Amino acid sequence: MRDLLKERCKLVAHEEPAEFSDYKLVIGTNGLKMKATAPGSTPPKGAYALPTGGFRLPTGPREKTTWHYYGATIGN
Repeated sequence: MRDLLKERCKLVAHEEPAEFSDYKLVIGTNGLKMKATAPGSTPPKGAYALPTGGFRLPTGPREKTTWHYYGATIGN
C-alpha cells in the first residue's frame, strides 16, 4: 500500500521509533477479584457498549479513572 501511495500520490512517509507507556493486567497478591456477570443482567447507567460485546463504566477522577467491565471477555 505504501509503495502505491508513494508512486501515485508522491506521498513520502518518515518513521521514527517512539516509546509509549502500556498497561498490564495482573493478579494481585490477594488473588483474583473478578466476578462473572449474571446472564441477562442490565449494565449500570452510564456504561459504554464495547464493539466486541459487553460494557465498560468509568469511575473516579479523569487522571485516575478506574474502568469496570460488565459482560466482556478478555480474549478479544
